[in-house]
Amino acid sequence: MINLTDIQEFVSDFRNACDKVNWQKMPLEYQEFPLGTCGAMSQILASFLIARGYENIEYVAGERNSQSHAWLEIERIAIDVTASQFNEIGSKILCQKKSEWHNQYVEQQRFLCSGELSPNRILVSNAIYCQLNQ
Repeated sequence: MINLTDIQEFVSDFRNACDKVNWQKMPLEYQEFPLGTCGAMSQILASFLIARGYENIEYVAGERNSQSHAWLEIERIAIDVTASQFNEIGSKILCQKKSEWHNQYVEQQRFLCSGELSPNRILVSNAIYCQLNQ
């Protein structure tokens, strides 16, 4: 069983590192971070969590009011590193059990994350890693 406080702390640190990245120097699809980056950033975060020893990380994508969104789940804990792109969310991240907000989405896709990243995602991952370790 995972410790919710530990994962919240790491995800907060990860997001703070993301906020320090110069997104204008990243591939085009990331330049509006956090807008429109939920799927890619969820998979990048999953690779960091796997490296820290977390297992059975699920990527979840859903749709609500014709708007898609993606996040991670571990043991039914919703982990959302791009939640701040939505006006109704008052924090940069969501990391909680039984997320009522995420339950509003009709699930479209769910799979176990492998931690493998495309070249563009590796580039972004490296930039975040540098910020995490400063």
